[in-house]
Amino acid sequence: MGTLCALTLSIITSGYQMEWDPTKGPAPPVHLRNHNSAGAETEFVTSAVMSGVAAGITAACDKSTLRCTLPLGVAYNQVGKCRLIWDGQHHSMSTPT
Repeated sequence: MGTLCALTLSIITSGYQMEWDPTKGPAPPVHLRNHNSAGAETEFVTSAVMSGVAAGITAACDKSTLRCTLPLGVAYNQVGKCRLIWDGQHHSMSTPT
């Protein structure tokens, strides 16, 4: 088995701790829609998410408790095998100041 860096271990044990600009505070809540590919592959996405729940790496929760919901999508490898992707590249719609 390989080794993990201290940052990775701290995220696993304590979660990722966001640091906010003290003058701006945290970003406003955002809830983005899944990519079209997720809608086209609903059976695969449902199965992949349920596998995560069964493995204990994904948990069901009430949407009202979420602050940032980023989209799921489906990517395909060269032979057409589906891969569930989480699009973590959220960009704020507001202009920087």
